[in-house]
Amino acid sequence: MTHPTYPHESLADLPGVAFPALRQMILTQATNAKLKVLEDAPGCLTVETAHGLIGLRPGTSAETAGMVAATDERWLFVMKNAVVQQMRMAMPEVAEVMRWSDGDAEGSLPANFQFMRVLAVEDLGPVFLRVTLEGEDLSAHGDASIHFRLVQPPKDAEPEWPSVAANGSIKWPDGPGAPHKPVYTTRSLDHASRTLVTDVFIHEGGRTTEWAREAQRGERGRNVVGLVGPSGGGILDADNVLMATDETGFPAAARLLEHLPDSATGDLLLESEPGAECGYPFAGCDDAGDAGAPGRARLVRRRKAGCPAVARCRESGGAGARKTSNLRLLVRACLRRPAIRRLPVSACWWVAPGVAADTPCNGATVLPWTTVFP
Repeated sequence: MTHPTYPHESLADLPGVAFPALRQMILTQATNAKLKVLEDAPGCLTVETAHGLIGLRPGTSAETAGMVAATDERWLFVMKNAVVQQMRMAMPEVAEVMRWSDGDAEGSLPANFQFMRVLAVEDLGPVFLRVTLEGEDLSAHGDASIHFRLVQPPKDAEPEWPSVAANGSIKWPDGPGAPHKPVYTTRSLDHASRTLVTDVFIHEGGRTTEWAREAQRGERGRNVVGLVGPSGGGILDADNVLMATDETGFPAAARLLEHLPDSATGDLLLESEPGAECGYPFAGCDDAGDAGAPGRARLVRRRKAGCPAVARCRESGGAGARKTSNLRLLVRACLRRPAIRRLPVSACWWVAPGVAADTPCNGATVLPWTTVFP
């Protein structure tokens, strides 16, 4: 066992991979992500991530083996899947022949997958639906990772669910039985009742919108879905933040805002086609004026203490304006106020031109400011 905190461990030989080259690649990524290197010795490298350990060891039938370790089987699967995905980008031929030492789970459901039952679908203003799901075990879900895949079966075909591939990664089915699997934000959790709440922005013609409305009407076969996760980033720990989002990111922005310290301030750029009538509830926001002309989002300054419950949204100027990247709005705001460039964290969402309406983009992209402003 590499580390007592992470008792579940697995190794996979990496045929033809030289230890020094892969070591340097991992160390570079660790430096960029500000990860802690626990061990760096000849033939042995161990790096701690938010969800477990990754590293390198001497292989059994190859020079180098990949190593992952985690607190439980679910996070171990997440770590193995992440390593395989990284290897697919760098060395796809090696990724396909990887085999992990902790046994053959090929064909089984992934350890981070579970079935969920729809308890309720309620209108949340004119452009959102609030969905409450019940599962068997939500203990892995919390503030450290607030996103998940909402795995929806097809309506008119026998559903097929994800499975574990021979190399330990998640394998998604294709064909008529393939599920729709967008990423959503956990808006709230109740571990005692094993329930999870997520909010769906209504995209007319979108598959998730159609599923949610069918579940709301109680249509047969629409009240059971899959959940893969948790995944992605967690809540922010910052005193001053700047965020920009259209409606797809409202749930994530709202959760990030309500968990900031009482002393935190910052700016939130909100873009919504129906304007103030969007009705999405934001806790801890104080209107600080207009960010610009119509077609721009409304600028909201957040002061947690004593703020009204709802952040107001300015008219966005129609669908064409909504396609404009909110990242551009964020950058323009920063250029007008140079002092903001020194803020430690930004989170932003956007809908790019030409992207289908139901493309999953609900979730935080958390960037160090040096990424936006070199």
